[in-house]
Amino acid sequence: MSPIVNYEGKNLYLRAAKYLNNDRLCLQLILENGDLWDDLTINLPDLELEENTIFINSNIPTDLKDKLFETGVFINMFSTQQYNMGRYDVAYVNMSLLKEYLNYYEIEIWETEEDRDQGYGFIYDESFNDLDDAIEKAKKIYKKNNYASIEVLNNNNEVFFFKDNETEEYFFNNDKVVKVDAVVVDEYIDNWIDKKELPIKERKIYCEMIVGGYLAVDNSNDECYVEEFETEKEAQMWLFGKEKENEVINEI
Repeated sequence: MSPIVNYEGKNLYLRAAKYLNNDRLCLQLILENGDLWDDLTINLPDLELEENTIFINSNIPTDLKDKLFETGVFINMFSTQQYNMGRYDVAYVNMSLLKEYLNYYEIEIWETEEDRDQGYGFIYDESFNDLDDAIEKAKKIYKKNNYASIEVLNNNNEVFFFKDNETEEYFFNNDKVVKVDAVVVDEYIDNWIDKKELPIKERKIYCEMIVGGYLAVDNSNDECYVEEFETEKEAQMWLFGKEKENEVINEI
């Protein structure tokens, strides 16, 4: 992945996602190690926004915005919008050029447990720009072929999803969330209440409920918070500690 600009001696890269509440494009400027430098976009859900356009975070310095416009990925619309106490520039995004600066995702497969133990996996012959698409494809491949395990990783070898016959794991910003059976979640909650040994060591788990929806448990601080959600994505985002309005729903 190539840096979008060099600013004050630092190479800045792009990370793309979608805002949960309106599916708009979210862009972040990150450092080479993946740490957040600053949000490039801001989500202003009460204001209208044309397709392939963004509101630029007012924290972005003018000289950095000029550098970004010079790349051709972003086009200055010479328009600003007032929102509460701030004013925000509007920019058009050349989506074709944008993809050249984004991560892509691959699927790695291990046919047998022996292959996995020895590190003999292989890469599926299709890559993806959308993380959700990659994960969905990985699930279908795993189910159809009964492989030992499968994972989704980006071009920096960061793993975002792993599945085998025992677990289904999701990763984001050095955090992990695990999908388990409903009986495991019930036992986990009961054992925590009764101060018994927990059935699994994981701290953040969720399951699909028989009646519909998803039940999530966050025991990261030994408090065992429990919440119900309509969708799997909402359960995952809550466990990852993401605020619903301004945080991202998934990387693309």
